Amino acid sequence: MTKKTKDVIENASIRYLERTKLRASVQAIPYVGGSLDTLLSGSGTKIQSQRLEHFLKELSDRLQKLECAPSIDETLLFDFAIEAMEKSVRTKESKKRELFASIMANQIADPSLTEFSEMALRIVSELDTIHFKILAVAQSAPVCGEPFDGLRLVTVIPYNLDSDGDGVTPEALINKLKEYPEEAIRYAVAELISKGLLRDEGIGRFDATSMEYLVSTSTYDWISELLT
Repeated sequence: MTKKTKDVIENASIRYLERTKLRASVQAIPYVGGSLDTLLSGSGTKIQSQRLEHFLKELSDRLQKLECAPSIDETLLFDFAIEAMEKSVRTKESKKRELFASIMANQIADPSLTEFSEMALRIVSELDTIHFKILAVAQSAPVCGEPFDGLRLVTVIPYNLDSDGDGVTPEALINKLKEYPEEAIRYAVAELISKGLLRDEGIGRFDATSMEYLVSTSTYDWISELLT
Protein backbone atom coordinates (compact mmCIF):
# COMPACT_ATOMS: atom_id res chain seq x y z
CA MET A 1 0.00 0.00 0.00
CA THR A 2 1.46 3.40 -0.99
CA LYS A 3 1.79 6.19 1.60
CA LYS A 4 -0.77 8.31 -0.27
CA THR A 5 -3.31 5.51 -0.32
CA LYS A 6 -2.64 4.70 3.33
CA ASP A 7 -3.11 8.36 4.36
CA VAL A 8 -6.45 8.62 2.54
CA ILE A 9 -7.75 5.40 4.10
CA GLU A 10 -6.55 6.38 7.58
CA ASN A 11 -8.28 9.77 7.24
CA ALA A 12 -11.44 8.02 6.10
CA SER A 13 -11.23 5.71 9.12
CA ILE A 14 -10.92 8.66 11.48
CA ARG A 15 -13.81 10.44 9.78
CA TYR A 16 -15.95 7.33 10.00
CA LEU A 17 -15.34 6.95 13.73
CA GLU A 18 -16.11 10.64 14.23
CA ARG A 19 -19.40 10.20 12.41
CA THR A 20 -20.20 7.22 14.62
CA LYS A 21 -19.67 9.33 17.75
CA LEU A 22 -21.83 12.08 16.30
CA ARG A 23 -24.65 9.65 15.65
CA ALA A 24 -24.38 8.43 19.22
CA SER A 25 -24.86 12.00 20.47
CA VAL A 26 -27.82 12.60 18.19
CA GLN A 27 -29.46 9.40 19.38
CA ALA A 28 -29.35 10.49 23.02
CA ILE A 29 -33.11 10.92 23.13
CA PRO A 30 -35.56 10.69 26.06
CA TYR A 31 -36.43 7.30 27.54
CA VAL A 32 -34.11 5.19 25.34
CA GLY A 33 -31.26 7.65 24.88
CA GLY A 34 -29.24 6.43 27.85
CA SER A 35 -29.31 2.82 26.71
CA LEU A 36 -28.45 3.73 23.13
CA ASP A 37 -25.61 5.98 24.20
CA THR A 38 -24.14 3.25 26.42
CA LEU A 39 -24.28 0.73 23.59
CA LEU A 40 -22.89 3.02 20.90
CA SER A 41 -20.13 4.53 23.02
CA GLY A 42 -19.17 1.33 24.84
CA SER A 43 -19.46 -2.25 23.62
CA GLY A 44 -20.94 -1.12 20.31
CA THR A 45 -17.90 1.04 19.55
CA LYS A 46 -15.56 -1.83 20.46
CA ILE A 47 -17.37 -4.17 18.09
CA GLN A 48 -17.25 -1.59 15.32
CA SER A 49 -13.54 -1.00 15.89
CA GLN A 50 -12.82 -4.74 15.69
CA ARG A 51 -14.79 -5.08 12.47
CA LEU A 52 -13.11 -2.02 10.98
CA GLU A 53 -9.68 -3.37 11.96
CA HIS A 54 -10.47 -6.67 10.23
CA PHE A 55 -11.60 -4.86 7.08
CA LEU A 56 -8.47 -2.67 6.98
CA LYS A 57 -6.18 -5.67 7.45
CA GLU A 58 -7.88 -7.53 4.61
CA LEU A 59 -7.60 -4.42 2.43
CA SER A 60 -3.92 -3.95 3.27
CA ASP A 61 -3.16 -7.60 2.46
CA ARG A 62 -4.75 -7.24 -0.97
CA LEU A 63 -3.06 -3.93 -1.80
CA GLN A 64 0.34 -5.37 -0.90
CA LYS A 65 -0.06 -7.67 -3.90
CA LEU A 66 -0.31 -4.81 -6.43
CA GLU A 67 2.71 -4.79 -8.72
CA CYS A 68 2.78 -1.02 -9.19
CA ALA A 69 1.46 2.04 -7.34
CA PRO A 70 -2.06 2.99 -8.50
CA SER A 71 -3.13 6.47 -9.55
CA ILE A 72 -5.13 7.93 -6.66
CA ASP A 73 -8.06 10.34 -6.87
CA GLU A 74 -8.21 11.30 -3.20
CA THR A 75 -11.79 12.60 -3.23
CA LEU A 76 -13.10 9.57 -5.09
CA LEU A 77 -11.18 7.15 -2.87
CA PHE A 78 -12.24 8.93 0.31
CA ASP A 79 -15.95 8.71 -0.53
CA PHE A 80 -15.63 5.06 -1.57
CA ALA A 81 -13.65 4.21 1.57
CA ILE A 82 -16.34 5.72 3.81
CA GLU A 83 -19.04 3.64 2.11
CA ALA A 84 -17.01 0.42 2.26
CA MET A 85 -16.12 0.94 5.93
CA GLU A 86 -19.70 1.73 6.86
CA LYS A 87 -20.94 -1.49 5.28
CA SER A 88 -18.07 -3.47 6.83
CA VAL A 89 -18.78 -2.46 10.42
CA ARG A 90 -22.49 -3.15 10.01
CA THR A 91 -22.04 -6.82 9.13
CA LYS A 92 -21.23 -9.57 11.59
CA GLU A 93 -20.06 -11.85 8.78
CA SER A 94 -16.29 -11.83 8.32
CA LYS A 95 -16.70 -13.23 4.80
CA LYS A 96 -18.59 -10.14 3.71
CA ARG A 97 -15.89 -7.85 5.13
CA GLU A 98 -13.35 -9.80 3.08
CA LEU A 99 -15.50 -9.27 -0.01
CA PHE A 100 -15.81 -5.54 0.71
CA ALA A 101 -12.01 -5.38 1.02
CA SER A 102 -11.63 -7.17 -2.33
CA ILE A 103 -14.02 -4.75 -4.03
CA MET A 104 -12.20 -1.74 -2.63
CA ALA A 105 -8.76 -3.11 -3.53
CA ASN A 106 -9.94 -3.62 -7.12
CA GLN A 107 -11.36 -0.09 -7.18
CA ILE A 108 -8.02 1.33 -5.99
CA ALA A 109 -6.14 -0.70 -8.60
CA ASP A 110 -8.50 0.52 -11.35
CA PRO A 111 -10.46 3.71 -10.48
CA SER A 112 -12.47 3.35 -13.70
CA LEU A 113 -14.32 0.53 -11.92
CA THR A 114 -15.66 2.89 -9.23
CA GLU A 115 -19.26 2.99 -10.47
CA PHE A 116 -19.37 -0.80 -10.85
CA SER A 117 -17.59 -1.29 -7.53
CA GLU A 118 -20.21 0.82 -5.77
CA MET A 119 -22.88 -1.40 -7.31
CA ALA A 120 -20.99 -4.49 -6.15
CA LEU A 121 -20.82 -3.07 -2.62
CA ARG A 122 -24.58 -2.63 -2.58
CA ILE A 123 -25.26 -6.12 -3.91
CA VAL A 124 -22.90 -7.84 -1.45
CA SER A 125 -24.30 -5.84 1.48
CA GLU A 126 -27.79 -7.17 0.64
CA LEU A 127 -26.71 -10.83 0.52
CA ASP A 128 -26.50 -13.27 3.42
CA THR A 129 -24.58 -16.50 3.89
CA ILE A 130 -27.40 -18.57 2.39
CA HIS A 131 -27.25 -16.52 -0.82
CA PHE A 132 -23.52 -17.07 -1.23
CA LYS A 133 -23.93 -20.80 -0.59
CA ILE A 134 -26.67 -21.09 -3.21
CA LEU A 135 -24.53 -19.25 -5.76
CA ALA A 136 -21.54 -21.45 -4.95
CA VAL A 137 -23.63 -24.58 -5.60
CA ALA A 138 -24.92 -23.07 -8.86
CA GLN A 139 -21.38 -22.29 -10.02
CA SER A 140 -20.08 -25.79 -9.29
CA ALA A 141 -23.13 -27.80 -10.40
CA PRO A 142 -22.50 -30.44 -13.10
CA VAL A 143 -23.32 -29.62 -16.70
CA CYS A 144 -26.69 -31.10 -17.66
CA GLY A 145 -27.83 -32.76 -20.86
CA GLU A 146 -30.99 -32.12 -22.89
CA PRO A 147 -33.12 -30.08 -22.74
CA PHE A 148 -30.65 -27.91 -20.80
CA ASP A 149 -27.56 -29.00 -22.70
CA GLY A 150 -24.43 -27.18 -21.52
CA LEU A 151 -26.01 -25.47 -18.50
CA ARG A 152 -25.08 -25.92 -14.83
CA LEU A 153 -28.53 -26.35 -13.34
CA VAL A 154 -29.72 -26.27 -9.75
CA THR A 155 -33.17 -26.93 -8.35
CA VAL A 156 -34.66 -26.37 -4.92
CA ILE A 157 -35.85 -29.97 -4.59
CA PRO A 158 -34.74 -32.99 -6.67
CA TYR A 159 -36.14 -33.34 -10.21
CA ASN A 160 -35.30 -36.18 -12.55
CA LEU A 161 -34.77 -34.98 -16.11
CA ASP A 162 -33.00 -38.10 -17.30
CA SER A 163 -35.49 -40.86 -17.92
CA ASP A 164 -32.84 -43.01 -19.68
CA GLY A 165 -30.30 -42.69 -16.92
CA ASP A 166 -27.56 -41.49 -19.30
CA GLY A 167 -27.23 -37.81 -18.47
CA VAL A 168 -26.60 -35.55 -15.49
CA THR A 169 -29.50 -34.31 -13.40
CA PRO A 170 -29.62 -30.84 -11.76
CA GLU A 171 -28.06 -30.29 -8.34
CA ALA A 172 -30.76 -30.09 -5.66
CA LEU A 173 -30.13 -27.22 -3.23
CA ILE A 174 -32.07 -28.92 -0.46
CA ASN A 175 -29.58 -31.79 -0.56
CA LYS A 176 -26.52 -29.52 -0.57
CA LEU A 177 -27.74 -27.00 2.02
CA LYS A 178 -29.23 -29.31 4.64
CA GLU A 179 -28.81 -26.72 7.38
CA TYR A 180 -31.62 -24.63 5.85
CA PRO A 181 -35.33 -25.47 5.56
CA GLU A 182 -36.83 -25.62 2.09
CA GLU A 183 -38.82 -22.43 2.71
CA ALA A 184 -35.67 -20.44 3.48
CA ILE A 185 -33.96 -21.74 0.35
CA ARG A 186 -36.95 -20.84 -1.82
CA TYR A 187 -37.07 -17.33 -0.36
CA ALA A 188 -33.34 -16.81 -0.89
CA VAL A 189 -33.62 -18.12 -4.47
CA ALA A 190 -36.43 -15.63 -5.16
CA GLU A 191 -34.22 -12.81 -3.86
CA LEU A 192 -31.30 -13.88 -6.05
CA ILE A 193 -33.58 -13.98 -9.09
CA SER A 194 -34.84 -10.47 -8.30
CA LYS A 195 -31.23 -9.21 -8.15
CA GLY A 196 -30.37 -10.82 -11.48
CA LEU A 197 -27.88 -13.28 -9.98
CA LEU A 198 -29.94 -16.39 -10.73
CA ARG A 199 -32.07 -17.01 -13.82
CA ASP A 200 -35.17 -19.20 -14.11
CA GLU A 201 -34.45 -21.60 -16.99
CA GLY A 202 -37.53 -23.83 -16.78
CA ILE A 203 -40.17 -21.41 -18.01
CA GLY A 204 -40.90 -21.88 -21.72
CA ARG A 205 -38.83 -25.05 -22.16
CA PHE A 206 -41.49 -27.57 -21.18
CA ASP A 207 -44.17 -27.94 -18.49
CA ALA A 208 -42.05 -26.46 -15.72
CA THR A 209 -43.35 -24.01 -13.17
CA SER A 210 -41.41 -21.01 -11.93
CA MET A 211 -38.30 -21.46 -9.77
CA GLU A 212 -37.79 -25.13 -10.70
CA TYR A 213 -34.65 -24.99 -12.85
CA LEU A 214 -32.10 -22.29 -12.12
CA VAL A 215 -28.68 -21.16 -13.38
CA SER A 216 -26.30 -18.45 -12.20
CA THR A 217 -26.16 -15.44 -14.53
CA SER A 218 -23.51 -13.44 -16.35
CA THR A 219 -24.26 -10.67 -13.86
CA TYR A 220 -23.00 -12.89 -11.07
CA ASP A 221 -19.94 -13.77 -13.17
CA TRP A 222 -19.25 -10.05 -13.52
CA ILE A 223 -19.71 -9.42 -9.81
CA SER A 224 -17.40 -12.35 -9.06
CA GLU A 225 -14.63 -10.67 -11.05
CA LEU A 226 -14.91 -7.62 -8.79
CA LEU A 227 -14.69 -9.86 -5.72
CA THR A 228 -11.45 -11.64 -6.62
